[in-house]
Amino acid sequence: MRVVEVKGLLQDELEKRYKEYVTREVGEDLYFDPKEIGKSSIPKHYSACVDFGRKRCPELLKNGWKALAGY
Repeated sequence: MRVVEVKGLLQDELEKRYKEYVTREVGEDLYFDPKEIGKSSIPKHYSACVDFGRKRCPELLKNGWKALAGY
């Protein structure tokens, strides 16, 4: 197996399309790029997304994750 880094135009296009997908599926722009925010802000954004999902579209959340047990 060979591991490579996706970057440049391909990475930008993938992120743009994923953001569009998230917005279309949940009806709100919840996408955030962890590279563009400070590491200390990631838990806050993650919690906000999970809270939104639990209230508005729980069927889209992956269940069984231990990380979601406290939500």
